[in-house]
Amino acid sequence: MATVTRVAEGLIPVLVGLRDPAGPDAPPSPGAQERSRLDGGGINWTALGADPRWVGMESSDCAAALHPGIYHSDGARERDRYIAGAARRGETAVLVSVIGNADGTRRNIFSTYDASVSLSLESGSVCGRRLPQGAAVGLADDLNRTDRDLGLRLKNRPPGAWWSLKLEASEVVFDGSGGPLGAVGPDGNLAPILADGLGDPVVAVWTSPELDLRWYVVPLGTDWPTVIDWLVQQALPAYVPGAQRRVRSRGHVDEDLQTAQETATRLAITELRERYEQDKEALEQQLRSATEEATPVRDGLLHGTGGELADAVRTVLTAAGFEVHDLDVELGGPKSADLLAVRGTSRCLIEVKSASGNAGEGLVGDLQRHISTWPGLRPALQPVTQAALVVSHQCRRPPRERSSQVYTRPEFVSALPFPVISARQLFDWWRAADWPAIRNAITAPGTQDPPDSAPAPGPRPQNGPVTEPRRSRLLRWRAKPDAGAEKAG
Repeated sequence: MATVTRVAEGLIPVLVGLRDPAGPDAPPSPGAQERSRLDGGGINWTALGADPRWVGMESSDCAAALHPGIYHSDGARERDRYIAGAARRGETAVLVSVIGNADGTRRNIFSTYDASVSLSLESGSVCGRRLPQGAAVGLADDLNRTDRDLGLRLKNRPPGAWWSLKLEASEVVFDGSGGPLGAVGPDGNLAPILADGLGDPVVAVWTSPELDLRWYVVPLGTDWPTVIDWLVQQALPAYVPGAQRRVRSRGHVDEDLQTAQETATRLAITELRERYEQDKEALEQQLRSATEEATPVRDGLLHGTGGELADAVRTVLTAAGFEVHDLDVELGGPKSADLLAVRGTSRCLIEVKSASGNAGEGLVGDLQRHISTWPGLRPALQPVTQAALVVSHQCRRPPRERSSQVYTRPEFVSALPFPVISARQLFDWWRAADWPAIRNAITAPGTQDPPDSAPAPGPRPQNGPVTEPRRSRLLRWRAKPDAGAEKAG
């Protein structure tokens, strides 16, 4: 094999199992497949402290290998020379391969896996199945500092696909009659660095029982400059310290030759990264918990009907400081309004409705009838002092396109005997934790809240009277029922 030797002072030689993009045999510009940016001309190798050795160049003196070749005429010889050179020097060989394909199609129709990385005929392959979109991954346990650093870098990469990894046999051995005797390989150990929710590795390192090497497998879409920086700054000092001494790598000083200030600063950086990751994990958990808590209310108010909508309204009113009773449960069926909200001396009957389009004006009459029949249902209790209608309307539209007002006809709005609140408006108050606005919308003007929690002035309900006390008008309202409206619960 004709070889080309190149020495770049202060740069660490790294084998790249691809053709030199600037050479006469340069490959076509990389498309959407596995090549990522390694041969795309987007890496400042010098700034990263590395000297790339492409296919056809001498590789026995390299310190690591990226995307090592599989086939004999396409990088496998350079890979073998690199591993042999590392063994001759008594060094650990460090290799990094990518698994996956951009379009998600299976390359081998006879395989149950979507992608693979061939280790050797004797050692088998690392095979992978593409995980569903949005799969969450986390650090594996008991990682050393170097592998943990790689895991942190890759865990925080931009969203992309992950592949669950497994070590598989390389081939099946048959007897003389054509029957299978068994499989060759796999040997070695595949240790997870990042794992999915089922504990399957998605980033891993393979170690051989016979050779001193560490073969890392990372997913397609991994940022190569990030990997190269980790390789030069973390992996080689930990696993191949002699490589940086040989070339006197710029900025590298053996840890046992560092000053006290250098050592303290380096440790401080490591601790900072660990604190950042711990804080990030805690914040991500808080976000997940907040989302789990908010989703039923958000979905109920914006997209729910029936009991789901009523439950969301009850949760919002409870958060705003009301004691809320589910009247369907307490009365044994839909005999009255959906909810009774109590706060101090205020007792408010609340009817919850939904409409796929604009809300019919007859919905107001439904609540009026519940007000009229209330004394006969709960004679032992104090009479209600207020009433309110909550309507989720225009449900076919996206929430942002819905009107914040349920009714807009001026004559009708001016005659309303109680507030009519859109579910979208209630949602906006709830997500902003504007509890005074919710209390002000539910309770009638002139009704005083408990002294210890008087609400600040908030926006007036979207529909309702301005000056006339509501209680004096409750029994004066008469409206035709709207057969197309849907009652919550």
